[in-house]
Amino acid sequence: MGANIAGIYGAQIFRQEDRPFYRKGFTINCAVLAVGLSLAIVRFVDDLIRRRRSRNQLQPATSNSDDGETKTGDNGAQAVRLPGDVKEVALVR
Repeated sequence: MGANIAGIYGAQIFRQEDRPFYRKGFTINCAVLAVGLSLAIVRFVDDLIRRRRSRNQLQPATSNSDDGETKTGDNGAQAVRLPGDVKEVALVR
């Protein structure tokens, strides 16, 4: 069904009088791709910001068991590192 609908608007974008280069059609295609790419970038940056915010929210430490590792920061706040969290690794040359 999508291919049939593409034939409808494709015929309106790529007109016979624009051939052989179809500048108007390819300009419209590039504009649509640019809008889609910019929306994807905005979504990616928004996702990064949301992840950073949720990671920076401190979780109260309830216990110091084998499940998680409790860390206390400089300001006395506690954060819990759960299993499966990415651990920071120092690279050695």
